[in-house]
Amino acid sequence: MPGKRISDHQVTKYKELRGKHSREVAAAKAGVSVASARRIESAVLLPSQKPARNWRTRADPLTEVWTAEVVPMLEAAPGLMAVTVLEELQLRYLQRFDGAVLRTLQRRVRQWRAEHGGDREIFFAQEHPPGRLGLSDFTVCDELAITVDFEEVDARVSKFGLISIKAAHYSVPSRLVAHRLKVRLYSAHLEAWLGGVKVFECERLRSSAQTKHPKRIDWRHMLPSLRRKPGAFARWMLRDAMFPRSEYAQAWERMSQRLSEREACRLMVNLLDLADRANVVAELAGILSALDERNELPDIEVLRTQFAPRPALMPFVEVMLPTTAVYDELLEAS
Repeated sequence: MPGKRISDHQVTKYKELRGKHSREVAAAKAGVSVASARRIESAVLLPSQKPARNWRTRADPLTEVWTAEVVPMLEAAPGLMAVTVLEELQLRYLQRFDGAVLRTLQRRVRQWRAEHGGDREIFFAQEHPPGRLGLSDFTVCDELAITVDFEEVDARVSKFGLISIKAAHYSVPSRLVAHRLKVRLYSAHLEAWLGGVKVFECERLRSSAQTKHPKRIDWRHMLPSLRRKPGAFARWMLRDAMFPRSEYAQAWERMSQRLSEREACRLMVNLLDLADRANVVAELAGILSALDERNELPDIEVLRTQFAPRPALMPFVEVMLPTTAVYDELLEAS
């Protein structure tokens, strides 16, 4: 089928059928084209044994304008569509870029947005207690002990900013929402690739009898959307997996008991935002622990002042300019 890679199974099946049937019949039964069948007959390696291709098969028509002109357009107006960019290039370079470049440009723009674009909207799945409103299950095959360098699977980033791999859930940067990733599963970590570029990497999680659906939620991935929708925090299904440290979870418990839901959500999101912007996750956790011992709630304005960047003090330098008489003395001495 056009656009699909030929698998090892198809190659093996074709070679088995080729001894009994003509090339055309064997190719049809194996699900490959006749042209692919010719390549299979001359190939020595299976598709999985061939090195990954990292070169271009044809010249890049956008080489001269991509960095100098297209990227600045996207940075100035991130919402530009590829067809609009192409129309602008056609106005600047008459008869140089035709409609055949559009598909290439669309792929490049999509790739650029996934690597350098802004944060995208994330939806926060809510828990609904009975009286007011599952998760997919996967088969665990750890006992098979497959020994390969990595296993590659496809994963689509959901509107919740998550990918689900082998019963485990991982958050990814929100700019990858709606993208389909190639995920390489290694023994201790996983890598997510988009168009030949690694866009995400983290420790690999495994399910167990105690935790059937382990979660790795990076709070920094979710924070941009929470800043816009802090009220979603209270009943967010993945809330408890987001806290960077236990002190933040304890602070949330106190706030949710003593403040209204709206105030508690806003205060918690502001605390996480402060920890991120000032890079004071550990320091802020220590303060929250001390407040917990005194049974006090954090004051976000006091904390912002405490962790505000201090202005750099410039040293005072006094420059003494010599008088012109000194130059006269030097000239006379020479």
